[in-house]
Amino acid sequence: MKRFKSVFVLIVFSFLSFACFSQSEKTIDSLQNQYQGCLDKGECMLCCTQIFYAQMDSLLNVTYFKLRSTLDSTDRKTLYKSQKNWLKKRDAYFKKALTEFENENGGIDDMMIMDDKNAQYVEARVLILLERFKK
Repeated sequence: MKRFKSVFVLIVFSFLSFACFSQSEKTIDSLQNQYQGCLDKGECMLCCTQIFYAQMDSLLNVTYFKLRSTLDSTDRKTLYKSQKNWLKKRDAYFKKALTEFENENGGIDDMMIMDDKNAQYVEARVLILLERFKK
């Protein structure tokens, strides 16, 4: 009976985890729609972009820790190394984008474009993590 409860709990947890990750994909779509709606208003478009970036960054953290919680210790180490490498690449990407912005004496529109590209970069990582969970 105890083994049955353990297996049952594991099955329920696995189902809920899958549902959470499916929900994360819907969350991305929802956030993109909200972002586009905010941009379409034409008011403080830089604010819209900065909010979208913050939401993507937050979703990345949630997705990473959800995925991590489903893995065994070996896969957690692999995920950690992968995330650490991605963070280095992200930092380099963001630094390059900032340098380009500064070299062009960019204005608000250029800052918005830079922030949008940064958000898209983070979103791509969220999608990679979600895909990894499906495997």
